[in-house]
Amino acid sequence: MRRISPDQLNGRDNYLGLSFTEYHKENYEKAMECALKINLPNFHWAQIHLAVAYGQLGRTAEGRATIDKLLYQCSLTSTYAPNL
Repeated sequence: MRRISPDQLNGRDNYLGLSFTEYHKENYEKAMECALKINLPNFHWAQIHLAVAYGQLGRTAEGRATIDKLLYQCSLTSTYAPNL
């Protein structure tokens, strides 16, 4: 069976799955790279994957900024924003 490199994939959904997989393999740098390749700043799942990878890598300022951005985006689209 031939392995597929993330660089051979061109779908954003593939990078989301790869980010999830790499995170659970504790390969946080690769998880972060895959999350960045999704390149959809308003897609909350990509931002969540990015924030947790940043956290695991000790990049707390970047992780916090990503979470703050995510919470702001949620406040624009959610009727539950006051509860965030």
